Amino acid sequence: MFVSTGRLIRRPRARTSAPSRSRQKRTWYGRSEGRGVQPAASTATATRASETTLTGTGDANIHPNSAYWSAPAGTRYDCLTGPSNNDFDLALYRWSGLSWSRMPVSQGTTSTENITYAGTAGYYYWRVYSYSGSGAYTLKIKRL
Repeated sequence: MFVSTGRLIRRPRARTSAPSRSRQKRTWYGRSEGRGVQPAASTATATRASETTLTGTGDANIHPNSAYWSAPAGTRYDCLTGPSNNDFDLALYRWSGLSWSRMPVSQGTTSTENITYAGTAGYYYWRVYSYSGSGAYTLKIKRL
């Protein structure tokens, strides 16, 4: 069972008896590596930018910080910008309650991709994939 507080999902420790709330220790877990970083709080018109690198064809990165986050209902605008003469793709994934489902995806033939998505409240992450090429890119996420 997952408990949501803040932006990331917390997975409580297994316990044999119910500890008091004041002594209960909780740990943040990321989506792919068993650890996570809590992203900064966002406001209705916040824009977050993430800069990182894809090392070559077939490489992929998960945002934010190899984790997932809890998003309120609303419209998001996501913009991926990378070096010219490369083909990077952007996909948004949502937790369906049983598994991760790919929602909108932008798979153009350049390294500039955009997604506008009106979604419900839930858990999400973005995946940036190199179809061909390598280099640094910027992913901007904005709530409209």
